Amino acid sequence: MAGKRHHFIPRFLQSGFASHVVGDSVFAWVFRAQRKPFNTNIINIGVEGQFYSNGDDNEVDDLITEAEAGFSRLVTSLRSNREAAISNSSAIGELIAHLEIRTRQLREGFLDLAEALSSEILSFIEDEQRLEEYLRRKFEREPEYLNSMLKEELEKSGVPGHLSEEAAELLKPLIEQLMPAFVAGIKSHALTYKEQVLSKMRDAAKKGHLKALKESVAPHRKKEIYQDFNYQVYFFNEGFLPLGDSIVFFETKGDRRFKPFADSTDLVESIYLPLSSKSILVGRRQHKEGNDLTLEKISSAIVGCSREWFICASEIIEEDLQKEIGKFSHILTNEEVDNLLSEVFDNQ
Repeated sequence: MAGKRHHFIPRFLQSGFASHVVGDSVFAWVFRAQRKPFNTNIINIGVEGQFYSNGDDNEVDDLITEAEAGFSRLVTSLRSNREAAISNSSAIGELIAHLEIRTRQLREGFLDLAEALSSEILSFIEDEQRLEEYLRRKFEREPEYLNSMLKEELEKSGVPGHLSEEAAELLKPLIEQLMPAFVAGIKSHALTYKEQVLSKMRDAAKKGHLKALKESVAPHRKKEIYQDFNYQVYFFNEGFLPLGDSIVFFETKGDRRFKPFADSTDLVESIYLPLSSKSILVGRRQHKEGNDLTLEKISSAIVGCSREWFICASEIIEEDLQKEIGKFSHILTNEEVDNLLSEVFDNQ
């Protein structure tokens, strides 16, 4: 993957979903929400300039390039349903852990979450009544927080630091009269935060992602979990499986059945990795005989876990499948974000 154009969806995987091949060029159909599908060379799919580099630091790109040789061979063997590959759960666990963490979808998902949380926090702060109620509860529960806010306001007014603590004690009975000043101060800080921090979130998300990949292109904790699953390759004689921009996805026991990223609280029942337009690798906690998968249900889950697009070997797909894009792609749903912040602000 050396060079400036980095594929966050590896080409060795995309090639299994080819619509046609011309010489060394491999083509596939790209489907985006509310757009007509188009056919293009996979060198143009799942790629972004300097995605795994930061300035002159190309360490992550080099690490992934080195690891891809082994991963590519493993995928080729799995497509052929070779017993040695399917039984090598350690290698498969490493592959799954790597594909889960490498995508643009993961980076953008955390960025979306950070922006959503920030936006909701700012909206909360702009609600003066709700903010005042929260401060009253916090002052009662944490007197030291009230002391620090009083000292800060006094020092802003020119009271020397060595006198501010004593003065703060004297002002405590006047807390209700001082509440508007506290609220105004927090809102002022919030506006500064909005202008300065939000603009830096994308850079922070990239640096955080690259840092994680530098530590390991396949997180050891994830690998250990995934290597304990029982893996099988399932084949479909009719129709065409898509490949989503999450690459892998997970079936969990909870409110959100399918997820593109498994966190530490998820009870993962099954792991899915589309290998080609005709085959998919499935890992289960318990071995299951026979094939209980249907092309329609699996395709819906693949597309639902995709954030922006998916590829397919055929232009002809199930009606309304494109409308499923993004259905399960968020790290937290809007409802989960609201519940999280309500727990923080309203129940404390």
